[in-house]
Amino acid sequence: MNNHFHSLITYQENSSHLSTFTRRAHGGFGYQYNKAHKRSGEVAESRFKSSLIENFEHAMRVHFYIEANPIRAGLATLQNLHKYQYCSYRFYAFGIKDEYSKFLTPPDWYLALGSTNSKRQAKYIKLFREYINEE
Repeated sequence: MNNHFHSLITYQENSSHLSTFTRRAHGGFGYQYNKAHKRSGEVAESRFKSSLIENFEHAMRVHFYIEANPIRAGLATLQNLHKYQYCSYRFYAFGIKDEYSKFLTPPDWYLALGSTNSKRQAKYIKLFREYINEE
């Protein structure tokens, strides 16, 4: 997205540092965006929103919602989403590792999609396409 970002974060112990992390992430994003567009001021329109993920199904649907944002915004199509570098679709669907995906830890729901990377990727693509078709 050109004016905000989405993240799905899992905490191993607790979320006591969520506020600090979010403030720094928003600040870093705003700084880079302003620098790239030769502007100043706030970038984020509103405060961040956070939701508690209830189960694997909920986590997967939130993930798909985030992945579909470039499609909804007209920045990519389902056919070329794997070329859009600012989402993790290329990593989960095709195993493409880059400067952004090297920090990803596949969530448990993704690992449960299959016993090998190729099986997980195929199932991920199928489920994501179904999600897109529901919208």
